[in-house]
Amino acid sequence: MKEKIAIVIPSHKPYEHFLKPVLKNIRNSINQNLYPYKFIVSVTDNENQIQEAESEDTIVLKDSINNGENTAINQCFNYALRNQFDYLALTCDDHMIHESSSPIFDVIDYLKSPFFENRKYKMCAISTFYHPACYVDKYMTYPGGGRNPNNLIKNWIPNNIILRFLVISRNTLIDLYNGFFSHPAILSGHGDVICGYVSARNGEMPVEFNNVKFDFVPNMNDFDSSYKPSEKFRSLRFMSCDVAARLMNEYVSGTKIYGDLVNY
Repeated sequence: MKEKIAIVIPSHKPYEHFLKPVLKNIRNSINQNLYPYKFIVSVTDNENQIQEAESEDTIVLKDSINNGENTAINQCFNYALRNQFDYLALTCDDHMIHESSSPIFDVIDYLKSPFFENRKYKMCAISTFYHPACYVDKYMTYPGGGRNPNNLIKNWIPNNIILRFLVISRNTLIDLYNGFFSHPAILSGHGDVICGYVSARNGEMPVEFNNVKFDFVPNMNDFDSSYKPSEKFRSLRFMSCDVAARLMNEYVSGTKIYGDLVNY
């Protein structure tokens, strides 16, 4: 039996301009004869948006909390694990497959290729058309936020890539991250940073798959300012830097970084 693939998309932006074209674009990149799949999307509690997004290949979960994308991603990952999906591919509602990209499920073939036979962790990043691989910064900052010396990573590893657009096997997600993409105290961003960091700390530098490429949705910057991240979410990203740095500095190699999720 072919492995089941969950394509996870947290969405907080207007459906018509973001999630709707993204779903259509990714569907066009899928050869349905290769792997059975479902989109698992989390949307804010908007009944019209939910009804529009639901379809035969799309499971829609309500994000009633609306407290950052990591909460929504964890909700989707939990659903995928409970329903026995074999691989989880994470993307977002403002990126789609670039026209120069190979089909999206080539990344699953990559994770099953001889390259991964002797690797402990079956996961990788997916590249973007507009930017080379991103690396874990030793000061754990968010772009534009400056370098905070209080957030210096004590065990920083050079050339340690960020696992952006993470694709991961269910076993790796459970064994290494306890089934979570990010600690719930990290409300916005940085889950992909910690995923890459923990892999490197456990002796395996993460890799990025370059045959599949994401790009921004067309004319993204032309939308009304209300479509852009609110000040609340911008502030959550900077607050999350502090928590992410603390988690990484307290991390003990060989353990599940999200093993203890309470009172952090």
